[in-house]
Amino acid sequence: MSIEQFLSVVRSKGLARTEKFSVRIFPPSALTVEGLGNDTLMLMCEEAAFPGKTVLTRAVRIHNLNIQRPSSVDFFGESAQFTFFMDSEWKVKTFFDNWMDKIIGISREVSPYNDIRGDIEIYGVHEGPIGDETSEAYKETIRYKVKLHDAFPKSMNLMQMSYSTPGIHRLNMGFAYKYWTVENINQG
Repeated sequence: MSIEQFLSVVRSKGLARTEKFSVRIFPPSALTVEGLGNDTLMLMCEEAAFPGKTVLTRAVRIHNLNIQRPSSVDFFGESAQFTFFMDSEWKVKTFFDNWMDKIIGISREVSPYNDIRGDIEIYGVHEGPIGDETSEAYKETIRYKVKLHDAFPKSMNLMQMSYSTPGIHRLNMGFAYKYWTVENINQG
């Protein structure tokens, strides 16, 4: 492929941008925080990452050769990290506090798995002109979607406060999940 071909593809189709994403969290149905909807959580998510996957292999000896053969898959389900901006009413933190309290409450008993798990969807978004390329109006469309199945929060990082360093609070959350899938995007 020549540089001209590469530039032609980039000009016509564009490249995926790291800042063009969206996240939707679907918690257990019994979990709510007044005044905090999924749209607010989606807007407050500053950082996310698409999960990884590894095909694990095992050596198989064939005619004095060790040949690698696939044996299983690892969905990196140990943790998915997200960073959220903190709203002035602290509803984002309250939401995650409540979810973690539902998992293991004051009594230190673990809740049933079906009562604590939810799903998380991560979207790769593309911004392009509406109509022809000369249009000044732009539209965001979802081009890629990953769903983390059976997710629940497993870690909430410290939130430092300081008089000497003013700024915006950010909440770092780690989620465990069972597996992930790429969901079909209807481009129609």
